[in-house]
Amino acid sequence: MTKAEEMKPEEVLRVELQVFRREHRDLDDAIAALEQTGRADQLQLRRLKKQIRQGKTVLATGRSGNRGQGDSMSDVKVGIIMGSQSDWPTMKEAANILDELGVAYETRIVSAHRTPDRLWDYGKTAADRGLHVIIAGAGGAAHLPGMMASKTRVPVVGVPVQTRALSGVDSLYSIVQMPKGFPVATMA
Repeated sequence: MTKAEEMKPEEVLRVELQVFRREHRDLDDAIAALEQTGRADQLQLRRLKKQIRQGKTVLATGRSGNRGQGDSMSDVKVGIIMGSQSDWPTMKEAANILDELGVAYETRIVSAHRTPDRLWDYGKTAADRGLHVIIAGAGGAAHLPGMMASKTRVPVVGVPVQTRALSGVDSLYSIVQMPKGFPVATMA
C-alpha cells in the first residue's frame, strides 16, 4: 500500500493543497486549480472560500483543520502545530486522540526557523482565539515548542519528533531544557 493510499481523504486534500499553494501564491488561485482537478470536496472548497471572505485564519497547509465536534473556529480549543509537513505522521496521533474525544482542534505548519513571523502571530493570538493548549511537535533542533511558550500564555506541550541522526533524542533534550519562566510539558 502506498503512502497516498494510507492517508485519509482530508489528509490527501491537505497535502495536495499545500503543493498547490507552493505553486500558486494566492489562495484563490490554489482553490481554482484544485477545483479543476475534480478531486476536491465541494463542501470543503465552499468552507475555504467562506473563510477567505470572512478574513479568518486559514491553515498554513491551506485548509481549516479537522475541528473535532466543533462547528466554528470559536469552538477550537487545541492547537496542533508542527515545524513541517514531515512531522504530521507523529502529530496526527494527537489529532486522532482529540477526534476520539470529540475535542475541537486546528492544525498548522509553524516553523520556528522558516516562518518565525507566523510563529509570533500564532502565539500572540492563541489565547484570544480561545485556545486552551498548544501541542507543538518538532524534530532536530526542536525550537518550536520553546519559542511558542515564549510568545503565549497558553500551556504548550512539546512533542519530540524522531530524527534519523539521533532517533529524536536531540529533539527531546532541546524541548526538555527550557530556561526558567518558559515551561513546556514534554512527551517522550
